[in-house]
Amino acid sequence: MRRALAGAVRDDNELRHTKDIIRQWQELILGSVGVVSKAVAAPVLIVIDALDESGDTNSRKHILRLLAGKLDTSPSQLPVNLRVLVTSRSLEDIDNALLTASHVRHISMDSDDNISPASAERDIQLYISTELTDLRNIFEDVHFQTLARKSDGLFEWARLACEHIKGTNIVSRGPMPRFRELAETSAKGRNLLDDIYRRILTEIMPENTHEKVIPVFRSVMGQVLASLEPLPMTALTIMRRHFSCDVDYYDVKSLVGKLGSLVTGTADSQSSIRPLHTSFYDFLTDKLRSDKFFVDVSSVKSDLAFASLRIMKEGLRFNICSLESSYLPNSAIPDLEKRVKESIPAELSYSCRFWGTHVQAATFELSLANEISAFFNGERLLFWLEALAVMKDLSSSVGSLECIADWLTGHAECTHIGDAVRDTQRFIRTFGAIILHSTPHLYLSALPFAPTGTRIFQKFAAEFPNTPQIVAGHIVKWPMTEKILHWHCSVFSVAISPDGRRIVCGSQDGTIQVWDAETGEALGAPLELDPHHITSVVISSDGKRIVSGLRSITIRIWDAETGEALGAPLQGHIGPVFSVAISPDGTRIVSGSLDTTIMIWNAETGKTLVAPLQGHTGPVFSVAISPDRTRIVSGSYDKTIRIWNAETGEVLGAPLQGHTSPIFSVAISPDGTRIVSGSSDAMIRKWDAETGEALGVPLQGHTGGIYSVAISLDGRRIVSGSRDKTIRIWDAETGEALGAPLQGHTDGIRSVATSSDGRRIVSGSRDRTIRIWDRETDKALGVSVQGHMGPISSVAISPDGHRGIVSGSQDETRVSPNPTHALRPASSFLHGSPVPLPRTDGWVVDPEGRLLFWTPDFHTSTYFPGNTLVAPNDASKFDLSHFAHGNSWHECRKQKVAL
Repeated sequence: MRRALAGAVRDDNELRHTKDIIRQWQELILGSVGVVSKAVAAPVLIVIDALDESGDTNSRKHILRLLAGKLDTSPSQLPVNLRVLVTSRSLEDIDNALLTASHVRHISMDSDDNISPASAERDIQLYISTELTDLRNIFEDVHFQTLARKSDGLFEWARLACEHIKGTNIVSRGPMPRFRELAETSAKGRNLLDDIYRRILTEIMPENTHEKVIPVFRSVMGQVLASLEPLPMTALTIMRRHFSCDVDYYDVKSLVGKLGSLVTGTADSQSSIRPLHTSFYDFLTDKLRSDKFFVDVSSVKSDLAFASLRIMKEGLRFNICSLESSYLPNSAIPDLEKRVKESIPAELSYSCRFWGTHVQAATFELSLANEISAFFNGERLLFWLEALAVMKDLSSSVGSLECIADWLTGHAECTHIGDAVRDTQRFIRTFGAIILHSTPHLYLSALPFAPTGTRIFQKFAAEFPNTPQIVAGHIVKWPMTEKILHWHCSVFSVAISPDGRRIVCGSQDGTIQVWDAETGEALGAPLELDPHHITSVVISSDGKRIVSGLRSITIRIWDAETGEALGAPLQGHIGPVFSVAISPDGTRIVSGSLDTTIMIWNAETGKTLVAPLQGHTGPVFSVAISPDRTRIVSGSYDKTIRIWNAETGEVLGAPLQGHTSPIFSVAISPDGTRIVSGSSDAMIRKWDAETGEALGVPLQGHTGGIYSVAISLDGRRIVSGSRDKTIRIWDAETGEALGAPLQGHTDGIRSVATSSDGRRIVSGSRDRTIRIWDRETDKALGVSVQGHMGPISSVAISPDGHRGIVSGSQDETRVSPNPTHALRPASSFLHGSPVPLPRTDGWVVDPEGRLLFWTPDFHTSTYFPGNTLVAPNDASKFDLSHFAHGNSWHECRKQKVAL
């Protein structure tokens, strides 16, 4: 087994550090055990000890679903000679997951029917006698029996008692006097643990030292307990140097080194410090229990916020991992993980990831606001994004920024910081994917191509002069299209998670892809189903599950975090499934099919709850569930909408009629009072959900059939996607079109979704793209730049190379007059190639595929050998004459003079 495990991590370095519990199970357990089981017939036991201490409820959910057999990867795949033993306190999430699983045997240590007190006492006595074996010259079996009885069945008390007895010698405080003190206590249960915690702490900090030592103890342990992930002593000490009070400069090792029986990580400076047992945390943070040892975690919140900002000020720097070339993606740097570890110490990594959370937890104070303002005004902001990118954690930046925005709420004097936060968020959402792909392009591509009117461009572009310069056609403001996600086939359905962090798309080739909505990064490999396309995807209201409908007549449920299929496919329809919906509480799934029926499923068991709902005379293209879960609404090819009782399946009232063509999409308002429908008759209709009456006149404006409608969470906006390639936003009350259509897709829009905050719209199209739109962005993009209005059909360069590039389009021919914008030396990577070098993903590369720079979708570009790079759709021209790239990329930054 040892060799199999060693081989698994030796062959896959990433496996050593992954937090993906499913992958750990598959490759470390199933893979290794599979090898061992062929050679070893003896029983094999895997022990998962103290499951209740493995993080919080959210972090345990995946391993619980796995152990409960609710994933395709489950204990049922283990060899018959292997068992898993789990120990844990009785917690609600653990009990709910495991107590009802048929393959799990539950034994309660609190029940005399399962484990008698006598049995537990014998085990504890054996443990004590083993731990104190070196003190046999002092203690006899009767002493061990006394301690075992006194433990009241608590192994943690027995452990602490042994540690206490073996502790350092003090006059009149040898092992036997300590034993007698413990034996004489009358405490029971939780009070027994509290008693020994007080004894240990009192010995470490005698009464006559309390005035000086207790404040230090409270401050250090406050930092340990308030840290969002455990840190080693060195990192804790470095952070403390930036705390506000003199007592806070205390070296952590001097205190924590004496707490070896209570916390982990005291043996060396690089091990993480954390309470050994959750009961110690509970004791310290409950004033009634801990008294003078009480630790007020809230007292260090401001200190942690200041310290994080100051750690970043000291530690962040340009090209922090010494990346040699801008030509390579991060994935091609074999020792990047090692560089990150060596260049970004634990306290800096922690500060980069959690500073926003600590600021949000702190009380507002102007001095802290000034520190934050300085952060956004300096290059440190860019260096922060760089560090997160090489750590593969750029998406956490948006969460930090949201925390800052929340902290600033109601403080008008900090409006400028709020503006900086929003601008940085948009910068990350536009350029995050390319910064993660190749981090030097934070400076070489993202910064120079940011709109000129943005704060981040105005603050920092001049500090990085040796980058591509847009000399004509540089847009001024962020466009409404926040980002475009390119896919390999038509996108039929999109959904956005309730927290707005993830986007899911279902596509023509039967795959589902999950994307990071902030950075545009694809999260993991596509979920592959079958050759039949995905017709519909939805995300549960808690964001934990994805439900998909397929043309192959099945429905699948997926774990949104891991991508694992949950249970077997839901089968029952006899025709392709066109639409799926999940109830707000996540307990029911509703599906509509080509077979003209609607089915209601138990989301946990996959069983149907009632007979198929029949009444439509044509395929059911769309279904929705009311917020109160009492009604189902369906839209059909038969041009009608029907409302059903969600409990009984009974049809409620007559069909809603008014559309003159098939109905492709229905939605229900968040308050459940209105129904909205979209039809191939190019009209949107509103209906009273109670009476079925049409509300007002149809919403008209689209010139093609409407494939998808959605309603904002506040119920004030309707969003529609059409075959005419546009998206429209409507006032849900008046039916008035709000602004001009959103244009950009080059084929019909099959699906639209809105974020819970109403700011973002996501659309999926047959043009193989997903677009994310920012509703709050001003549509005016500055001075209009005239360029081609049709597709480019030909490009040529003048024979003498001095007249620039001539590009031919279906609309007209344009000439770039400036011959001076040369990429020097072009021959170094063009090699005289006559072939244009842009890729469809926006990267401009040389013939060897090396990354030169990346252009955003609002500068769709064509590169051609010669003197000028032209983005033909808007006639943008880029000056590349001072562009530092490749092994010289670090010269893009203005040289700083040392003071």
